[in-house]
Amino acid sequence: MAIELDVSAEHLEYLSRFMAKGDVRYYLNGIRVEPHSDGAIMVATDGHTLCSYLDPDGKCSEAVILDAPKQLIAAAMSKASSKRLIIEGGQLKIKHLQEGDVFIYPGNFLIEGNYPDWRKAIPDELVPGLIGSFNMKYIDRIYNKKARFAGGTFFHSAKDPQTSPAIYRPTFLRNGICVIMPMRDEMAPIPSWLEKQKLEIKALAAQQEQAA
Repeated sequence: MAIELDVSAEHLEYLSRFMAKGDVRYYLNGIRVEPHSDGAIMVATDGHTLCSYLDPDGKCSEAVILDAPKQLIAAAMSKASSKRLIIEGGQLKIKHLQEGDVFIYPGNFLIEGNYPDWRKAIPDELVPGLIGSFNMKYIDRIYNKKARFAGGTFFHSAKDPQTSPAIYRPTFLRNGICVIMPMRDEMAPIPSWLEKQKLEIKALAAQQEQAA
């Protein structure tokens, strides 16, 4: 049976930041699209970071992993609006609703393999806040300078905050979520010289108050 797929290409460039590049786990070198009762879910992860969002207008007949080369991502970033990522006539395309095909993938676009259960990376009982040690190059991935509203909210696990991944809800990405896995290193404490200086300032302030 032919695969049916039709999802928005609006956030494809942002999503592609999170997929692996040249990883031996070849199934991570693409974008996962899954059917959902409310539309279609798009996922990308390299094992260190993850991004997933629901396209409520998307359609997907079965879960697939799609190759996403630079040419496809560039086509998704073109100025034409209302672009869709679709499978039509056995071909993977970026299609503009009015202007037609923007990009057609040459050849086989499916990546075979067992995609990991990405939902396991998201803890239960999340509470607001960012706790732990994280690689800043991964933190940088979640920033979208092109978005009108580039902010968002961090969450962490209430059960195990010290080892919790950072869960991020971008404001611009409706129905989206990002995950950043923590560093294995222990959290660095506040420098001792700063704590010492703060105590000295407090002591000096107390002496001045007594002398007044």
